Amino acid sequence: MRAISLSSTLATLASQTRRGFTLIEIAIVLVVIGLITSGGLLAISPVIQSAKISETKQKMATVGNPPLD
Repeated sequence: MRAISLSSTLATLASQTRRGFTLIEIAIVLVVIGLITSGGLLAISPVIQSAKISETKQKMATVGNPPLD
């Protein structure tokens, strides 16, 4: 008897397959993507700041020595 009930239980579980994702799973994935993105932006921020400073220095040097007409 026990083998029959176990067999029917397994058949029932196999027929109830999940389809799709739950809202909690999607929310967790979005949070993880957000954390990875913010970490990447924090890592790149000093490089962007350095590029802006060097660009401004270059523009100031150009403006500081205008051509004489």
